[in-house]
Amino acid sequence: MNWIEKAFLSAMTAGILLPLCCFNWKRDSVSPIDNRRLSELDFDSGDVSSMLDSFFKDRIGFRTLCIDAYTQWNDILFGEMAHPTYEYGRDGYVFFKVKAEQEDREFIDAFCAHLRNVQEYCENRNIPFIVCILGLKPSPSRRNL
Repeated sequence: MNWIEKAFLSAMTAGILLPLCCFNWKRDSVSPIDNRRLSELDFDSGDVSSMLDSFFKDRIGFRTLCIDAYTQWNDILFGEMAHPTYEYGRDGYVFFKVKAEQEDREFIDAFCAHLRNVQEYCENRNIPFIVCILGLKPSPSRRNL
């Protein structure tokens, strides 16, 4: 074996063993990227193979570093954000990636009619009527945390 083959074999071995040596064994770890708890070992869950698969995928060494590097290189090379939680908006602003939801027209009409009734009730009694409606904001409590 010449030195190039030895160097290649050493690099490949290090590339496989180093992430396994830096494995995250801490209980109740939270992923800074996914904003969720990492999978735990639970052999009572039933499906052991899928539990082990998600456990290793979540806790392999350098996971956050690799995802960040992948995101940065996609941004530099292609101008595209390949991130599981964020996306680019107008003028380069970064926003949460939110799934499109179907509009429930019947609920919206009923809600607007209710607001109108409350407004009229308040105006008839000279009570100031102020409404603040916030859009969807994903929070840790709504994301398996």
